[in-house]
Amino acid sequence: MNTNSTSFRSMSLKSKLQFAVLSFGGSAIFFVLFSRGSYYDAFIQAMSVTNEEFGILFSAYAWVATATYFLGGIVADKFSPRILMFLSFCGTGILNIWFGLFPSYEVCLFLYIGMGLTTTVTLWAAMLKATRQFGQNINSESKAFGFLETGRGIFGIVVELFVAFLFNQFVSVVAGLRFVIWTYGFILILFGIISLFVFDDSKGSSAISEEKPLQLIWECIKSPDIWLITIMAMGGYNIGSCIGSYVGNMATSIYGVSIGTAAYLGALITWLKPVGAFAAAYAGERMGPSKVVMITNIILTIISAILIFVTANPNWLYLFLGI
Repeated sequence: MNTNSTSFRSMSLKSKLQFAVLSFGGSAIFFVLFSRGSYYDAFIQAMSVTNEEFGILFSAYAWVATATYFLGGIVADKFSPRILMFLSFCGTGILNIWFGLFPSYEVCLFLYIGMGLTTTVTLWAAMLKATRQFGQNINSESKAFGFLETGRGIFGIVVELFVAFLFNQFVSVVAGLRFVIWTYGFILILFGIISLFVFDDSKGSSAISEEKPLQLIWECIKSPDIWLITIMAMGGYNIGSCIGSYVGNMATSIYGVSIGTAAYLGALITWLKPVGAFAAAYAGERMGPSKVVMITNIILTIISAILIFVTANPNWLYLFLGI
């Protein structure tokens, strides 16, 4: 293989724009939904909701997303990736901008449900097919995934830190949070428009198996290996979600940091994601994926146990951040 054809510098303008949409857009589209880790108290203050009500909003999104992931494959086989990417990015961007107005709780509930649809039904399978297009353009689908994951990490680090800095320049927490949400909303609309011009109409290979989907699901349900993987993944994501989603809230309510500082602390996790990804890939090459999964689950179990004994004392802030 010609290595020059797969280097970022030698990519065509079209491939670079595809990279920007898939990596940067693929990161930005979830930011507002998951930014509660950095801006939890700001959200509570801006929307005038309780912790329980805020939790219900995210639960509504999660239920819709979970229920519609499978539909994304069917939709992606009916429509071209560029149309679906356009609908996903522009739809989510518009919902972000509307959400930035901080409407009534009932409207916010509708917006979270809407974002559950635009980030699953029209996005995931289409993203996979668009990634194949990008991989074909650079003559390496495997390298395409590596490029995109690296790009998402870089985008998250740079942009999240930048918006956290600007958020802290606002006197009003509500105005600052609105600026953050609208920034991502307009970025998504821009990527949606770009996607119309850089991806092809070709449907390409099927996003789902040609076999009977329900039969395949039943085969998976009967497999002990699938259940074991599912339980491990659920445990890992549960711990990561709890820590990542509430790090800002815990830092302000338990350890006494300001809402502005909490925005930076939330971005800290984004800084370390690429480190974790590279470490896992490096270890996986040498020890195999099974051992890596086992070791990371043991580490997560230890982290959970330590958190039980971390008391609500400002002196424990650095230990909490280390965890």
